[in-house]
Amino acid sequence: MAAKVKCLYCQEEFSRERTKFTKVGRRYAHTKCYEEHYEKEKAEADEYRKVTDLIQKLYYPQKPDWGTIGSQIKRYKDEGMTYMGMYYTLQYHCIVKGNDIKEKGIGIIPYIYQKAKAYYKNVNNTYTKTAEIEQKKDLGVTQTENIITIVHNKPKKRLIDFNYE
Repeated sequence: MAAKVKCLYCQEEFSRERTKFTKVGRRYAHTKCYEEHYEKEKAEADEYRKVTDLIQKLYYPQKPDWGTIGSQIKRYKDEGMTYMGMYYTLQYHCIVKGNDIKEKGIGIIPYIYQKAKAYYKNVNNTYTKTAEIEQKKDLGVTQTENIITIVHNKPKKRLIDFNYE
C-alpha cells in the first residue's frame, strides 16, 4: 500500500511511490510546488537585499540602526508595501529629491510611497517617451498641419559617489 502524504504547499494528498516529491524538513512536497516556492523566496530575498544595500549606501559612513530599520521594513511589508516599492520610494526621496535619511530613518516611506509611485509611473509612461515632430500629410486643404510632441526627458539622476579614499 502506498504511503499517502500531504504536500506542504498545495495541501494535496499524494503517494510518495507514484509522485516525484521533495522532503522539506520532516514533511513532503511535490517537486514542482517546492521549486515554485523556493523561486518566490529567492526573489523576495534578493529584493530585500537590494533595499538593505540601498539603506547602507544612504547611511554611509554611519552605521544604520538595523533593529529599528528591520522592524520598520517588516511593518511596511505587512501593511502591503513591497520591497521594490520601498526601494524606489527611498531612491525617489533621497536621490531624486536630494533629501537625507540619516537623522530620521526610513519612517518617511509610508508618507511618500504613493507620491513616489506616481512619479515613476509618470516617468515611465509610454506617452512621455515618444519624442518626434511629425508632419501630417495633406488634409485636403492647401495647408498642412504640424503636430508637435513635447519631449519629456527622464531627469538626470545624481549618482552617489562612494569613493573610499
